[in-house]
Amino acid sequence: MKKSSIFLYSLFLMVFIGGCSSTAKREHWYQDTRACALVGTVLGGGIGAANDSHEVAEGALIGAVVGASICAILPDGTDPDSDGDGIPDSRDQCPNTPRGVKVDGTGCALDSDGDGVPDYKDKCPNTPAGAEVNADGCELDSDGDGVVDSIDRCPETPAGTSVNQWGCEPDSDGDGVVDSVDQCPDTPQGAQVDGRGCLHIVLRGVLFANNSSVLSASAQTTLDEVAVPLQSRPDIDVMISGHTDSVGSDASNLTLSRNRAQSVKQYLVSRGISSAQLSTEGLGESQPVEDNDSASGRAQNRRVELNRR
Repeated sequence: MKKSSIFLYSLFLMVFIGGCSSTAKREHWYQDTRACALVGTVLGGGIGAANDSHEVAEGALIGAVVGASICAILPDGTDPDSDGDGIPDSRDQCPNTPRGVKVDGTGCALDSDGDGVPDYKDKCPNTPAGAEVNADGCELDSDGDGVVDSIDRCPETPAGTSVNQWGCEPDSDGDGVVDSVDQCPDTPQGAQVDGRGCLHIVLRGVLFANNSSVLSASAQTTLDEVAVPLQSRPDIDVMISGHTDSVGSDASNLTLSRNRAQSVKQYLVSRGISSAQLSTEGLGESQPVEDNDSASGRAQNRRVELNRR
């Protein structure tokens, strides 16, 4: 075969096959080494036959070698895919995606729940839309009680405290005082309690006629409500304490407070409360809760208190 012929069809093959093999991705037949070799064989044989009928085989052989070599030595394309995610660098918005990670059309790792943490890092792949998450893709739990912030009704629970499904400390008797500080954890349902969670009922207002221990109608209505939780708990003992303001002598106030406490006990017994549950005491004016210098203060001091013993 003439050297000029070899040069010509080799140059042709280099231009044609080289151009084909330098596209961005090997998605077509002309981007495969075997396909390039086959094309080189056909073109080389054709050029050889056009030059001399005896040079077909030689031309085909040379064409196959040249075609395969060009595809093998040229780079995959002018638009590489550095991270191998199938998205060329020119369109890849996340060019450093780890190998093997599934990506979207922009070359970024999939984030199925849209929480900003890609699926391959997301330990909580089904986070509700809009929820704040940590670096692991899980909802925040600011107080570390095991209940995520989005449903935590008590987001400042002390560390290590046992909580219910809503993230709040349990309140077994439902008195509004959590178990961890409740000194009376078995308070009857509906009973008024103090800060310790223990029965504490303060009766104020027009309970008695002036300088009398006879209960008023309004006082009896109030005591009817007090009796309800006590009727279900005969095991609870209650102290009934009578108090007065500072009007009158200490002795008379002491007697009056005792008589009023006794009147409350008698009424509760009439409502079905065991007498054994109820004790009374009169404290007169010795324990004011307000200043006796004003009418409003004296009204607050005239009271009867029921406390769990």
